[in-house]
Amino acid sequence: MPESAMGIDGSAPGEAHAQQQLSRNTSEAIVDKDDHARDAMKYFVMTQPEPSRKSLNRRVGERVQVAMHEARRQGTTDDQAATNAVLQYTKILREEQQEDNPSSYYGGNARRRIAEIQRRRRGGR
Repeated sequence: MPESAMGIDGSAPGEAHAQQQLSRNTSEAIVDKDDHARDAMKYFVMTQPEPSRKSLNRRVGERVQVAMHEARRQGTTDDQAATNAVLQYTKILREEQQEDNPSSYYGGNARRRIAEIQRRRRGGR
């Protein structure tokens, strides 16, 4: 074979040299290697700030509106729904303040606190 037809590593065209055969992807699966676009996107996303949390007043206001809506849905008048929401306001405010400043030690109330957090995540405030 003419020398000009030989590859840089001395192999014939179409032949893989020893290192290529050792690292060959025999399963033909997609290999996450040299994926610069994915890496660039990952680093871009990681440099963005965390989403901000709603203010205390806004969270309390939204929960009071939900309480009013639930009361109306149960057949109460608007005045009764508003009274019910006002009566729940301090409880809602205290719960939201606790969410802002969770204590690091729950003592004997850990199970109750965990159940409360799970209930909130499900929407059963």
